[in-house]
Amino acid sequence: MKKFFTLSLFLIVSLLAKSQATHVTISQIYGGGGNTGSLFNNDYVELYNPTNPPIDISNWQIAYASATGTSWTNKTRIPAGSIIQAKKYFLIQEGAGTTTPAALPTPDLAPTVAQGVINMSGTAGKVALVSDTTTLAVSTTPTPVVNATTSLTGSVIDFVGFGTTVTTFEGAAAPAPSNTTAIFRAGDGSVDTDNNSADFTAGAPNPRNSSFVVPVALTSFNASLINNQASLVWNTANEVNVNGYSIEKSNNGKDFNAIGFVAAKNASSASYSYNDVLASGVNYYRLKITDKDASIKYSSIVAINNKQSTKLEVYPNPVTNTATLTHEIATTKATIKVVTVDGKNVYTQNLQAGSTQTSFDVSKLLKGNYVVVFENGTTRTSLQFVKQ
Repeated sequence: MKKFFTLSLFLIVSLLAKSQATHVTISQIYGGGGNTGSLFNNDYVELYNPTNPPIDISNWQIAYASATGTSWTNKTRIPAGSIIQAKKYFLIQEGAGTTTPAALPTPDLAPTVAQGVINMSGTAGKVALVSDTTTLAVSTTPTPVVNATTSLTGSVIDFVGFGTTVTTFEGAAAPAPSNTTAIFRAGDGSVDTDNNSADFTAGAPNPRNSSFVVPVALTSFNASLINNQASLVWNTANEVNVNGYSIEKSNNGKDFNAIGFVAAKNASSASYSYNDVLASGVNYYRLKITDKDASIKYSSIVAINNKQSTKLEVYPNPVTNTATLTHEIATTKATIKVVTVDGKNVYTQNLQAGSTQTSFDVSKLLKGNYVVVFENGTTRTSLQFVKQ
């Protein structure tokens, strides 16, 4: 597309983006089952498939070791035929304590003694998801590691070290759970930065099985420049009881204001778009996602760095009938005025928001010198031209 201005730099960046896992994750751990003050009868490990295709986890295992232990013989073998559907959870029931406050939601796997039942610590330990049934072996004395596979031999898919006394973990240890709290992976189980401390938070246990309806997933959020406007496009999955999406904008990436709202379709998958007039410089955007129960979460931030020439030009010059003015992107209140050299206003025209060139009629003006004034919000520029 031909432009009458120079777009010196156009860059779309994604800010504050979280690392989206591309594998099955350990999404939640609870080791206080059946203990004094606990909320559920059993310990549990919850898995999540953040990807689009189903994942077969037949003959995988959950392996457990104590906070400082080196033995991985405590394990639960996942039977053949076990599949985690896309964007779904898989709840594995583990050992029971002596109290019976409440049963778990129907687990996807309640292992037999032969499959292995793990009694986990309620405060510190290590859990590995392994894609075979081979017992993990420690290659060196466990030490803090960036990725657990550097100190363990075996097909480790995911690894979580939690609690203040744990010796092996990804990056840094996840927080300690308790009899009344579990630890949760961020992003409803989808975020994996290879840092257990950053990826997990403690909260009230909420065991989710394969029947659990996953909250809306924002599968993509992008911005691009189309016809001098920011074109925001986002795609979602698993919309249930979502009220809608508030589009928020900022000029510094910190202070955001709502500029529009799009109602949710509440579909299994949906696409949305919104257009906005770009200001000069960096334009930051994010989505505020509101559920019908008034709960809120935010998207990552996308930005368009729109540095462009703001030089005012009029052509032809001299002009007889119709002149065309090129200018910076017009806001919703932008105007042009034609004034005489002694300051008398002889013509006013409101501009279309988002435009970068505007034609105006000078055929009725007397011959002579004039000044065209471009007012765009708080900016004001002018240029002299000759009417023949």
